[in-house]
Amino acid sequence: MSKKVAIFPIDYNTVAIARFAYLNNYDPIALLAPDLSTLAGEDIAKLDGGSEAGILLHSDYMPKVCEADVIYLVDSIWSANDNIYKDIYNYAKSLGKEVKISKHLNRRLNLQSEMFSDKNKEYFDFTSDLKLMPIDAPIISVFSIGDYCGQSQTEYSIRKYFLDKGYKVMQICSHEHGHLIGCLPLPDFLYDITIAVADKILMFNRFIHRHSKNENPDVIILGVPQPIMKYNDFILNGFGILPFIVQHAVQSDIGIVSLYYNEQYTYEYLENFANLCKYRFGVSAEFFSVSNCSISRGIDRVDELEYLYLTSDFVDNKLKKNSENNRFTIFAAYNEDDSYKAFSNIESLLQNNPTIV
Repeated sequence: MSKKVAIFPIDYNTVAIARFAYLNNYDPIALLAPDLSTLAGEDIAKLDGGSEAGILLHSDYMPKVCEADVIYLVDSIWSANDNIYKDIYNYAKSLGKEVKISKHLNRRLNLQSEMFSDKNKEYFDFTSDLKLMPIDAPIISVFSIGDYCGQSQTEYSIRKYFLDKGYKVMQICSHEHGHLIGCLPLPDFLYDITIAVADKILMFNRFIHRHSKNENPDVIILGVPQPIMKYNDFILNGFGILPFIVQHAVQSDIGIVSLYYNEQYTYEYLENFANLCKYRFGVSAEFFSVSNCSISRGIDRVDELEYLYLTSDFVDNKLKKNSENNRFTIFAAYNEDDSYKAFSNIESLLQNNPTIV
């Protein structure tokens, strides 16, 4: 039996949670940030440009909290007013509701909540045996080149594909929102500045190794946190350090890179990304998902990007999906048929490569 989960706030980053909440038997209630309240009554497709999901956006918080079994509060640039979070939290607790809060938000608000449980701290301790442990299951890594690239949409879509095919899936999501659909969280130690990079690599390797031994999955889907490279000398994107750590801890078999929308990607452009993933991260990345978001540099400030949110229809009509020699697969992240074909190709690659499966 499904539970109703009220998610606050729903924005471009979190809308994918609502789209795929059913994968973990949740019926989502999408609560808008106050700044987006004019969209109340619209389908969540208004936020990400994807196909209509039959999930409406709401701005009447308290009545919807009453309807929900679980309340999930997540940080957002669209909801800077902490008092709104506290009001929803206090009201939900007064009704005896189960309240879950994302880690970053919980640190800021210092609220006592039922966090999505994980056992990441046990992986702080590792032996002095300086070697990488083997991971038996094939690994599909999903990268991004920046914020709002539709990375979560791609991660959850490929999860759905392999689950629908009957595979046992172990998944680590690039954002902690993946808790809601049954994914593992990224361990806290990845973000601990007191731990050396080499130690983080060993620790993450053991994190994946231990979970894969316990779960014995057919496939591992790894959402790689943060962009793979800086955008320019002002927009640094963490210099691709977290992807470096994550990808040196495991040997991925397939790579998918989440891109911003552009009408046409040249062969040279895609080859540069493929080579970056090959030589920096040790993975073949020949699949590229294209989001419903395009970017441009700010006219007045070179340290800011401007985002333009598009619809799936626009992207489907304009995006040129063929690459030279058909080496690369380009697909629209919010087009179900497109994604299905790409994931089917990935499945075939894994099945036909005896060194992988």
